[in-house]
Amino acid sequence: MDNETTVKALMVELLALIDNLNAMLDADKAFHCVGYETSPVLAADQNTVLIHGKQTIEITKLEQWHDRWTVLNYFKRFYAPDNAATRYVSRMPGIVVSQLPAETVVGLVQQINDTKDQIAAVVRTGSSPYMKHKFIHEAFPHIMTEQLYRHIKVVSDPVKSVWFKWVHRQVPITLTPQAAIEWLILQKDKSRGQYLPEEWQASVNAIIGEIEQGQYQRLQRRRVYKSFPVCDYSYYDAQGKRKLKSFNATLPLILVNQPKSGLPNHSDLKTFVRSEQPEQVDNLPGNAKMLFAPLSLVGYPVS
Repeated sequence: MDNETTVKALMVELLALIDNLNAMLDADKAFHCVGYETSPVLAADQNTVLIHGKQTIEITKLEQWHDRWTVLNYFKRFYAPDNAATRYVSRMPGIVVSQLPAETVVGLVQQINDTKDQIAAVVRTGSSPYMKHKFIHEAFPHIMTEQLYRHIKVVSDPVKSVWFKWVHRQVPITLTPQAAIEWLILQKDKSRGQYLPEEWQASVNAIIGEIEQGQYQRLQRRRVYKSFPVCDYSYYDAQGKRKLKSFNATLPLILVNQPKSGLPNHSDLKTFVRSEQPEQVDNLPGNAKMLFAPLSLVGYPVS
């Protein structure tokens, strides 16, 4: 079985598992949910947003009974709407509460997450970043791979409170020297700023040459474009001690085995306004070198 056939079979399995999870949750008479859907990015604005971020991210709150399937179906919303970006994907922080047996829900969510990992492993096998992108998008046009790979989070500890908030920070992407060279080759015809095309290509070629000399053990693309909705929640462990955890809230959080029905105490996720966020100072580590500022490419010399 070739990779495309394998990944398509896994996708069928994944969707069936998620449909099973959603049907189980929807059939639970004690089911409650709330979702906070972020506004999408237009495909025409994708590159600008990836470089500079969004100034405002609108939030749609989904809390009515008829919104339940919109919230649940977000677990399998892997494809971008028409004219929407595929690389800057939407998010839906939220809370789903069920009184179904914890082991049933936890086991099914683990199967789902394992299947997602299997798909990612097939896509990433022996491929360059460009070929991985080409392969998955030819197999599944308009798919949002980041959304496809995201794990569903389920918590069975008794949760007391949940808070949603925004953070805005750089998200470095670590590359091997060879992967960095392959990425730089793709940037040669994408001049930015005040560079003339020939000046841009000469600068990129110079960086490629420097990397090819073997001076760097790894490289990073330092990108200041991600504004994350974050979920903090407090819970009680097996010893009855109160604990606090935090994670990037991309999908609704599923809560099972809770001491009472209904949603826990929680704060709403507000509309993101960039001007209201504190400025983030990005200090490079002492051994790092900025190789090319327009592409935010940083090298870590061989020690």
